[in-house]
Amino acid sequence: MIPVHLYGNSADIGKIKRICDKHKLLLVEDCAQAHNTLYMNKHGGTFGDAGCFSFYPTKNITVLGEGGMIITNNEKLAKKMRKIVNHGEEGDIPM
Repeated sequence: MIPVHLYGNSADIGKIKRICDKHKLLLVEDCAQAHNTLYMNKHGGTFGDAGCFSFYPTKNITVLGEGGMIITNNEKLAKKMRKIVNHGEEGDIPM
């Protein structure tokens, strides 16, 4: 499930997390429009399996062109994401 934190406000992440836990769904938070948002004194993007941040020019934080960031504390998921970013290459490839 991909809830969207928007306008600096958190989605009802407690309710969403319970649904994901009940149905064994991955929870990937879209934090592109709500950097540094808090829910129950915890930052958005840290409740689920991953948090995504877009740096597209129309978003809150931008780069010269397009970019983004994904955060996770799940090592297996992080390894899979690194492999995708590195076009299938594995190992100690600098990000």
